[in-house]
Amino acid sequence: MSKSIKSRVMFRIYLLVMVLLAATGFAMYYVFSKIVLQKALEDAGARIEKLTTSLEGTIDDVFRFTQYLSVSPEIRKFLAQESYRTPRERIHAIENVVVYLQNLIFLKEYIHSLALITNTGHVFWTVSPYDDYFAQLLERENLKNVTKFGVTGFSRVYSLPVKFNMTQQADIISYFSDIYEVRKKQAIGRMVLNLDLQILLKDAHAF
Repeated sequence: MSKSIKSRVMFRIYLLVMVLLAATGFAMYYVFSKIVLQKALEDAGARIEKLTTSLEGTIDDVFRFTQYLSVSPEIRKFLAQESYRTPRERIHAIENVVVYLQNLIFLKEYIHSLALITNTGHVFWTVSPYDDYFAQLLERENLKNVTKFGVTGFSRVYSLPVKFNMTQQADIISYFSDIYEVRKKQAIGRMVLNLDLQILLKDAHAF
């Protein structure tokens, strides 16, 4: 009889120990998970802050770059030229301005391409300046609301072939703004700065 009582007592003690261990384990897990979660939130906050800073820096760079382009003598001269004496002279002018633009954007990885729109509606795209591909794309994507003179801002997202790999598509957002003839204070053309979102948001993908 005493053995039976002793066994029951030991069993109850065993159960109590197991419950205490379980409770202690849960408490430790709770404390540990809270610490880990807090650390994760701190890391996430730091990453978000880093991403925000990166994006703000890129946007500032875009605005500074477009301001530089808007006062470029080479670009204003090209846009102000309404006619050419010969087709060869026109081709030479196009080649010069396209090479100039390509050199400007070469080191800016997030810039996919750039286009100039004249007052007469002609579009010169740095990727392919002698055809209507980009002009037709603007029509097809119904981006007329941002191609109008006097409208400055970003387009919605659309697709263009990846730079240096025309078999794939890139998500693009374009920034449109006017270029002015300073003395007359009137727009002589438009610039379209095409930004590659995947490259622009590479820090977000890492996040």
